[in-house]
Amino acid sequence: MDSVLKGLSLPTTRFVLGLLLIAIAAIASHVVLVSSLTDMEMDSIDINDSGRQRMLSEQTFRLAGELTRSARAADATAQKAQLASSLELMRSTHERLEFEVGQATDPTKWDLELRRAYFDGDPSLDDRLSDYFAALEALIDLSPAAPNSNLSDYLSVASTHRAGLLSDLDKVVKIYEEKAQARLAKAEELHGNLMLGLLVLLLFEAIFVFGPLIQSQSRANEELRVARDEAQSELAARSRVLTAVSHEIRTPIGGVLGIIDQLKREQSPAERERALDLIEDSSQALLETLDGILRQAELSRDDSAKDRKKFRPSAIAQRVAELFRPLARRKSIQIELVKGSEIEAIGDAIRIQQVLANLVSNAVKFTQSGSVTVEVRPPEIQGGLWEFVVSDTGPGIEEGRLRSIFDPFDTSGVDSLGRVTGSGLGLSIARDIVDAMDGQILVESEPGKGAIFTVRLPLGEVVEETVRDGHINLESNLCLALEKATDQIRVEAAASKLGWQVLHPDDDPKAADFNSEVLVILVEHSKLTSVPVAWLEASDRVVVFGKSAEAETLQSEYRAKTVFLPIGDLVKDSQEVLESVRDGID
Repeated sequence: MDSVLKGLSLPTTRFVLGLLLIAIAAIASHVVLVSSLTDMEMDSIDINDSGRQRMLSEQTFRLAGELTRSARAADATAQKAQLASSLELMRSTHERLEFEVGQATDPTKWDLELRRAYFDGDPSLDDRLSDYFAALEALIDLSPAAPNSNLSDYLSVASTHRAGLLSDLDKVVKIYEEKAQARLAKAEELHGNLMLGLLVLLLFEAIFVFGPLIQSQSRANEELRVARDEAQSELAARSRVLTAVSHEIRTPIGGVLGIIDQLKREQSPAERERALDLIEDSSQALLETLDGILRQAELSRDDSAKDRKKFRPSAIAQRVAELFRPLARRKSIQIELVKGSEIEAIGDAIRIQQVLANLVSNAVKFTQSGSVTVEVRPPEIQGGLWEFVVSDTGPGIEEGRLRSIFDPFDTSGVDSLGRVTGSGLGLSIARDIVDAMDGQILVESEPGKGAIFTVRLPLGEVVEETVRDGHINLESNLCLALEKATDQIRVEAAASKLGWQVLHPDDDPKAADFNSEVLVILVEHSKLTSVPVAWLEASDRVVVFGKSAEAETLQSEYRAKTVFLPIGDLVKDSQEVLESVRDGID
């Protein structure tokens, strides 16, 4: 039975058990009712027998009187036969009743009240019946020739016991009737209790079986409704995303096609150069949009994949700050770094850097003047949350836009020049990454007062803290001077990913905060004159891309530490070039 029930669901199990209980109660009710009906039938037989005893006593006494008055022998013989038959019936009935009320071998079956009615008293009902039977039997045994006086004597004896006998038989009949009434009342009460029990079981079935079934069905319907609404919402969201993606891709492509058409008819070298720059900007915008879409698709496909390794959060913050410092410098914006602590943590450093890069990119993009601050706050207590804060002095965000700022393709903001820019995926990607890492991303802003983005993450703890002279142990320092801004940004990004600190030729090398003893200068031959001699003297390696007279002169002065590479190598794979340069120094 247990194995069968284990294979059933809880509502089904309750339903089966409820049916079993109802079946058992119905069977018990039937058994009790049958037993009660049997007892009531026996009571009716006993009442009938008791009434018959009284009737037979009247009949036998009447026959005895007629016998004493009979004048003919033939009539007397017939009357004796009739009296004997009635007397025998009365005796057999008495013996059966007497056995039931007190002569049974099992005392537990005795009825004490009837027993007292039959056997108590002086004389008792049993004694009266015995004497009555004896007198009438003697009367029957007299010969027809016996004197009438003898017959009258026996009739007188029977008459003596008759009054008490009738009274006692009336008492017995009354007792039987009372007991029958009591048994009937008890049967009715039991039947009522059984019906009440059945009603309780049915109520139990309704509450604990059908109730959960109905609730389960209601929950299933509600879940189905929610799933349907979510599917419809997702379908609508996908439609909006596809519309936005189509717009974001069509816009730069349309611009490129228009510029190409203009370029075919343009003869001025300056205008052609300007057109090519516009094509590059549009292509870069298209690439940024596609890259954002791919990143968000990757997060949606597997938001649980986290590469948890030991890293230094302050190094991540500094790497991101260095990555966007050239862009900020061109806008005359300061990027300030507040590291707070050099302790290490365990987490997904690549994803955290991606989040900070998106936040800092937005901050630089929308800030016209002032500064962007990147701050790292370690947990105040053990097991607490790390905080990464990016704040700016930009135009701020209106309260109505704060609710949708993390939505995909939200491009309602404008950059520092008043232009709508970007794909609107950066903050959405940052939010998805933070959610996948069980963290929080919050924003505070007022129009005209800048914005503050706070990322809270539960990073793992590292037992030992690594502090080295207050500086991060980056691999190398890099002074970079390239002709094209796009090449400059691309190489700076690759260097930051490798842990290099990027410096600018306009800085004073004596005041620069070097994070290691290695200094590498990457310079395009046309920018050699912009690199101060102090930087060249302090460098460990000078890498010149392209050759010219200036490069040959430089080679003669710094021949031991200068190498020449084609500019195409740097553009093609900046990371490989930087790694080979660093390995060459070691």
